[in-house]
Amino acid sequence: MKTLRRKSLEELKNIMPVIPETEQAMYNGGTVYCDLSGTYLGKVGSSDDLKFCSPMDYEHYKSCNVEGMGVSFSALNNSAQYNFILLNRVH
Repeated sequence: MKTLRRKSLEELKNIMPVIPETEQAMYNGGTVYCDLSGTYLGKVGSSDDLKFCSPMDYEHYKSCNVEGMGVSFSALNNSAQYNFILLNRVH
């Protein structure tokens, strides 16, 4: 049977990979991008926004690490908001 023991920070530093800040931010918040049909495209950066854009625009934002672009839900017209809610409601 394997015994468990605590490692010091020095020991952990030697075995754990160094993750760049930009990659760390990807796991801690980020602007979430969806298309108007509600398909999750991904997230970029470290803010806590929800934005709507085309898949092609999302790929550009992701490759350039640009966050906050796209259209917010409140900026969508009433018809687009209504359709988004209808398409993504939980039954």
